[in-house]
Amino acid sequence: LEAELYDGTGSVTLIWLGRRRIGGIECGRSLVARGRLTTHDGRPTLYNAEYELRPTVV
Repeated sequence: LEAELYDGTGSVTLIWLGRRRIGGIECGRSLVARGRLTTHDGRPTLYNAEYELRPTVV
């Protein structure tokens, strides 16, 4: 599973190896991610990041 996390100043790619889907992670959903930052194809990337879903802002 691959997702892009954007905070208004830049983005980071999140990649969870071996996962096709993670409940609660969907387009537009707010979350906080933690992990070791690396680069993949020149882009900042977190592999198998720990994450915390945030309440959806209406």
